[in-house]
Amino acid sequence: MGCTLSKEERDALEQSRNIDKKLKEDGMQAAKDVKLLLLGAGESGKSTIVKQMKIIHEGGFTQEDNKQHKPVVYSNTIQSMAAILRAMNTLGIAFGDPVQCPEDARVVSDVIQAMQDTEPFSEELLEAMKRLWADPGVQQCFVRSNEYQLNDSAKYFLDDLDRLGAKDYRPTEQDILRTRVKTTGIVEVHFQFKNMNFKLFDVGGQRSERKKWIHCFEDVTAIIFCVAMSEYDQWHLSKVHKLGSGKQTYEEAAIYIQASFEAKNRSQNKEIYCHQTCATDTNNIQFVFDAVTDVIIANNLREMGCLLSKEDREALEQSRNIDKKLKEDGIQAAKDVKLLLLGAGESGKSTIVKQMRIIHEGGFTQEDNKQFKPVVYSNTIQSIAAILRAMNTLGIAFDNPKQGAEDARMVNEVIQSIHDTEPFSFELLQAMKRLWADPGVQQCFQRSNEYQLNDSAKYFLDDLDRLGAKDYQPSEQDILRTRVKTTGIVEVHFQFKNMNFKLFDVGGQRSERKKWIHCFEDVTAIIFCVAMSEYDQVLHEDETTNRMQESLKLFDSICNNKWFTDTSIILFLNKKDLFAEKIKRSPLTVCFPEYPGMNPMWSHPHTFCVCCVPKHDVWSVCVSLGGAAHTVQACPAPEWRCLWSCSGRYFLLNEKCPPPLILSAPLVFSGTSRKVEQMDASLASLIYTEAWRSLFRGILALFLKADLE
Repeated sequence: MGCTLSKEERDALEQSRNIDKKLKEDGMQAAKDVKLLLLGAGESGKSTIVKQMKIIHEGGFTQEDNKQHKPVVYSNTIQSMAAILRAMNTLGIAFGDPVQCPEDARVVSDVIQAMQDTEPFSEELLEAMKRLWADPGVQQCFVRSNEYQLNDSAKYFLDDLDRLGAKDYRPTEQDILRTRVKTTGIVEVHFQFKNMNFKLFDVGGQRSERKKWIHCFEDVTAIIFCVAMSEYDQWHLSKVHKLGSGKQTYEEAAIYIQASFEAKNRSQNKEIYCHQTCATDTNNIQFVFDAVTDVIIANNLREMGCLLSKEDREALEQSRNIDKKLKEDGIQAAKDVKLLLLGAGESGKSTIVKQMRIIHEGGFTQEDNKQFKPVVYSNTIQSIAAILRAMNTLGIAFDNPKQGAEDARMVNEVIQSIHDTEPFSFELLQAMKRLWADPGVQQCFQRSNEYQLNDSAKYFLDDLDRLGAKDYQPSEQDILRTRVKTTGIVEVHFQFKNMNFKLFDVGGQRSERKKWIHCFEDVTAIIFCVAMSEYDQVLHEDETTNRMQESLKLFDSICNNKWFTDTSIILFLNKKDLFAEKIKRSPLTVCFPEYPGMNPMWSHPHTFCVCCVPKHDVWSVCVSLGGAAHTVQACPAPEWRCLWSCSGRYFLLNEKCPPPLILSAPLVFSGTSRKVEQMDASLASLIYTEAWRSLFRGILALFLKADLE
């Protein structure tokens, strides 16, 4: 009857079974590895995110790192001064001291021509740069830095020349974060998170680099695309559009930017997970990364064929249900997660990396606090000094001319004597408090878009009494708010939810983008960062190109590239706090001339987003101002129903349409008019920690519901 097999046939059958078993084991191991590709236009903040991962998951920078970054600090400082001097000639700005300054400028030029800009400052060079930086003409040119390419950390370094020029100078962590080094090639960061192994790849974002990285990333888990929202006004002056007259608000402008990126998605099967991020908010970053991780877990479940019941799918936003199902089915979730943090330059990626240290590595140590204390003092004093210089440039007078001038003199003396990193004296503290309360100073602060001012100026100056206390110790938020230029590439490893995360930050400039793709075949997901506040800024490498438009083009190329068809992409709309302030005074029409502003026909600002996104399904998740998850969705399905999940969050669900959306202030879309009604804003007061954690779990729900139905 043919029921028996020969020895040869039995051996062949056993060999076949062993092969199948090995393939299954290898597949389970592969599921533990997460490969993330970090993409975005130049200077969108990708490298910053990588650096933060190193701080959060790898214990920060080593002594060797400090040694390697020292020449970069010197070079960044000298090159920043040289850039201002070149711009003075282009803009026709004269030195305040036409005799001494040209000689000082020659000293700077000679050092660069001799290729000695990475060496410690000579006494002659140090004094020359100090005189130049104090010159009114140089300051006038610096205030107009939006008209030429200048390192964002120029003021940070040039305000602290005496410390940098000291013989025993050693870069601080903030110095390293502030340095800028163009990302060339590919930077790979490994870390463990949620029992998964992450590999995060950072690649160049410049146009000239993009050809190098697209062709070989077929097995990337996800793409993180970074966009610098704050670059929206960075156009060449000849390309600035006539400004519209519509009212500009953060909510509608942010939604418009988000919709503009989502509209680039031409695939009905591609899901874009969008987050508005603030890299200095630890809870915000923790929440987002948690959500990203859960998305990756869900995708791995899909690939392993784990099907759930309808009741289970409706509760998948809770990570406990996911863990329970994994245990019941005997499935080992993907262990290794490789995240690639991408985006244009200065989109806030490094701050996200920093948050990982706080979230997953116990935060900052007492030694960290000690090192950051002088930075807090310096940032505060330098901020008030920047406002005082701008008052002179903008022609704004003190409300109390006599007292204001005396207080300003005291601030300047502290800076000139290189005491800005020391605790405030009683006299200095009172002087800064009077200055900050002066109506003229406040008027100048409101015009901070017209000059260079530390983003955290208001944060520190609003809390002078606490900072000036004798027993003052920097809080975690103080450390996050301090500004020190970031440089280099950081690979951060950490564990989260039984997974090993590896987060990679890569260069965002055009010249780096060709190098992104060729070695990221196993990236789990790409996190693309966009700085919302950069909608009125131009690229460093191309002053005719708006940063936001550049991010849109780059995101388009990533989102619709055939190599990333099966790679998850998480979109971070970052710097939402800066964007919320900027949009009040700088209209979005600088970047999007078609943007109409507020329209009384809309019952809610989010309606505009619905009109802008493509007709196919688009899913997005972002963090609202209140810290809770806030989403916008456009879907062709005619009927919607609203559910209240057991975790206390709203979902918009449709029987024919995949994933639900997490809402803090739920929006209900009617099938015919797509009218948006705000149902409840009760979750808007959630603290950031809970908000971020919920958002990560929500993204996991999106993946599971979309892929397992």
